Amino acid sequence: MTNFPNGDFKEANYNKVYGIGADRYICAHEYIHNNIHSFGINEAFEVLSKTSQKNTLCSIVYEPLKNEIYISFKKDLSKRWKISIIEKTIQSLDGFLSNSKIQFTNEEIFVNDLISLYK
Repeated sequence: MTNFPNGDFKEANYNKVYGIGADRYICAHEYIHNNIHSFGINEAFEVLSKTSQKNTLCSIVYEPLKNEIYISFKKDLSKRWKISIIEKTIQSLDGFLSNSKIQFTNEEIFVNDLISLYK
């Protein structure tokens, strides 16, 4: 949804927007509005599920109060990793046979490395 210029429509009703991505923007707005009182990580991934495209490579949800990032690759939102900025860890969260935690350092961690650990 980052390709949708929602700032161009700041004075418009949400369902009157138009252009590439407008349908996803409207869908996301309605889902969030209808679930705002119980909105959390699972609901955020549900929005991403409803609005993802065929070529989506990565879906990310950020929890600012905990400084945690939740991430899924491609359109498989059933497999999620949690990245803790405070603990400097990446752990498998949902959709895996085991729940493992990796301490990250200054070295790189590649997506393929994560996926191969938890197949």
